[in-house]
Amino acid sequence: MKKEEILEKSRAAKKDEGMEYAENEGRKIGLITFHLMAAILALCAAFAARSEQTPAILAVVSLSSTFWFAEEYAKYRFFKKRACQIRAIVWAICGLLALIWFIVLILR
Repeated sequence: MKKEEILEKSRAAKKDEGMEYAENEGRKIGLITFHLMAAILALCAAFAARSEQTPAILAVVSLSSTFWFAEEYAKYRFFKKRACQIRAIVWAICGLLALIWFIVLILR
């Protein structure tokens, strides 16, 4: 294939790699700030030591743990690294325990 044909196909695809890169970087920053904010909210609520805030803390922990489980599981599936598998299992356990505790608290 000639250089011009390749360039023409690339232009026809209307795929801006620069924009994709910027969006991916934005997602990374967004995820980091989301989890940082979730941790801050959970810690603030935990130190307030009010039992009515416990379900909110557990909901945040459950959501955050579920995300980290999914990310580590995907890394494990791709790279087959034992450390990723162990982290995925730990995050899954954390997420499930937080979810179960949350359900028990809101149903009582």
